[in-house]
Amino acid sequence: MKHQSIYFVAIVSLFLILSCQPKTGEVLVQPDFGQGPPTIVYKTTGNYLNLLAVTYSESLNQITQFPAPSDIKTDENSSSPIVLTDGYLLDKLGIGPESVFTSYTHTEYAGLEEAPHPDSLLKRIIHKKPFIEMYNCGNRFHFENPEKQINALIEAGELSKRCKKLIP
Repeated sequence: MKHQSIYFVAIVSLFLILSCQPKTGEVLVQPDFGQGPPTIVYKTTGNYLNLLAVTYSESLNQITQFPAPSDIKTDENSSSPIVLTDGYLLDKLGIGPESVFTSYTHTEYAGLEEAPHPDSLLKRIIHKKPFIEMYNCGNRFHFENPEKQINALIEAGELSKRCKKLIP
């Protein structure tokens, strides 16, 4: 009788594990929050896909971080985020909860000889609260194929369960 109970628990456990996987057969990744660059997934209030993001401190009313024009890529290794399922975007530049978007396009900014003064960037902010949602899905190096694996999390309804919610 005791062996039957163990077999029953094992079968039920296996069924529950398999039923939590997406229908595509994709095994969902478990994010690793160890050392390394974060995997940031987000949704915005508008189409900011090709616009330059900078870090803005609302309490100081100033830009606190911004890339050099040479950091922005416009070729096949574009700095633009990767478009994911359901309107989500996968960051490639270092977006965070304090990021805002400027009116500079990536192409325009990459063409500058030097970075503008922070006060100039401050004047080009087009939206100070551009994010609807934002998640940290752990160390970027943990993913073999971030686009595919994050899409699988989104499609399975697991993004908010497996990743750390940063906004709201």
